[in-house]
Amino acid sequence: MKVAVGSHNPLKKQAVYNTFTRVFGEVEVVMHGVDSGVPSQPKGYDVVMGARQRAERSCASVSDAHFGVGIESGLFDVFGAELDVQVCSIFDGARHTVGTSPGFTYPARVLDQIEAGREVGHIMEELSGIKRIGQKIGAVGYLSKGLIERIHFTELCVIMALIPRMNSELYGL
Repeated sequence: MKVAVGSHNPLKKQAVYNTFTRVFGEVEVVMHGVDSGVPSQPKGYDVVMGARQRAERSCASVSDAHFGVGIESGLFDVFGAELDVQVCSIFDGARHTVGTSPGFTYPARVLDQIEAGREVGHIMEELSGIKRIGQKIGAVGYLSKGLIERIHFTELCVIMALIPRMNSELYGL
């Protein structure tokens, strides 16, 4: 089985590999960076659309891919709290299955900078002193003091998107 991940981030590739291997056995995962079609710091529905478009575009770009996977991080307003959530869309050429990670909030000074147009990755690199934090422990790893790192956070959204595919008889897939 070949899985195309619509990203250049090796952490996303590893999370997809770890998860798909546990569910399906040995798989080949290839990175194929594609444009998400949404702003670089998406919010709300744009997060879902970014994941969906990455999944479709990566699936179409890798000729023999069984699945395209799009993972997009962004902010959702939940009762006035801005939660950072990852959305995963898995596309098989006909239909999508979607899952999310848990969500967490940023300190006010980080949210203020996001509102001013800066990307979370750059802000968190400055705050933490960790270069390429998004390819390492992630903001969630830094803010949770290592209790959950970005790889696990990403694996969770992939697992959630795989649930219908793991139970195809229940979901009619």
